[in-house]
Amino acid sequence: MCGYLNMNTANKLGDIAGKVTGVKTFDDMLKATVIEVSENAKKEGLTEGMNAQDFLKTLL
Repeated sequence: MCGYLNMNTANKLGDIAGKVTGVKTFDDMLKATVIEVSENAKKEGLTEGMNAQDFLKTLL
C-alpha cells in the first residue's frame, strides 16, 4: 500500500498489508523497501525492511 493509506485501518480490518513510500510507478514499488507492515502480515512472517517484490511473492 502507498504511504497515504492508514496502517491502523488495515490492522482493524485484519488485512495483510505492507507500506512503501516514494514511488511513482509499479516498477518503483516492486523495488522499494517495505517500511511498515500490518499485524497480520507479521503473523505470516512478513517484515519491515523486505523488498516489496519479495513481500508480494511470499503472499503467493
